[in-house]
Amino acid sequence: VAIMNPFTVQALYRISVIDMDNRLVSLTFIQIPTAGAFTRFLDEFAAVPRDYRGVIMIETMSGIDVYAAGLRFNQDSFTAIPAMVRWR
Repeated sequence: VAIMNPFTVQALYRISVIDMDNRLVSLTFIQIPTAGAFTRFLDEFAAVPRDYRGVIMIETMSGIDVYAAGLRFNQDSFTAIPAMVRWR
């Protein structure tokens, strides 16, 4: 997971990891400094099983837009997963 903050103010985000049964697996808050980034593998910030399938939802807590991308690792290759905007 990679989240970028290209803005001139700090950004606060909430990362919710939700399984296929719509249960919350993990909830993490991260603060990204001005022009900074957060890059981690999912298992570095959430206790998930090796074959985890589900949603990683990134929400702004400070009104700053979310710029994110993900990589899916499948045995011997990576696949890029673009962020998707979810309107409530």
